[in-house]
Amino acid sequence: RRALESELPLEAAAAAQALRDLEGEQALPALRARLRQGRSDLTQQTVLDLLHLESSSLRLTPVAKLAALCGCDLFQSSPLRDLLTIVAASEQCEIDGTSLFEPGERADNLFLILRGGATLTHADGRKTEHTSPSLIGMEALHRPRYESEAFMAEGEVLVIPAQVILAAAQAYPRLATRLFQHRVAA
Repeated sequence: RRALESELPLEAAAAAQALRDLEGEQALPALRARLRQGRSDLTQQTVLDLLHLESSSLRLTPVAKLAALCGCDLFQSSPLRDLLTIVAASEQCEIDGTSLFEPGERADNLFLILRGGATLTHADGRKTEHTSPSLIGMEALHRPRYESEAFMAEGEVLVIPAQVILAAAQAYPRLATRLFQHRVAA
């Protein structure tokens, strides 16, 4: 509960998430009090998400999105400031039997699979299956158009704009190196 009052936005947001996870509905008064203090956007968004959490909803808080990103090889050891920028720019989407992208479409997003799986059909006809926490659509970082197709029967993805990742890579050499390694491996 003391960490909930922290001046460090990530620490306060993580404390809010932990408090809600540990105490459930009993944490709501403390979360409402924290919301009235209005110190940081990250903490505010996390607390708002936790206050409106429904048992049937799978909406991720910013802290949970951050944890999902950290579970992906590409983003391990990335600076927290860059990860927070990516979290802020990303959007969680529920998918129900649709293509995430098709050949020839403008390549402007990457997709982090949060729940479910996707079938990626490569330009040469090969098919590969991807499940959580796979990152697909890496072509968006190297090409103006997708060359493959990704179909997802049912699940959830975090849609990440490629431009945000490319901007982070310019400022952070280790991320740029990882992007280059992924391109060579592809």
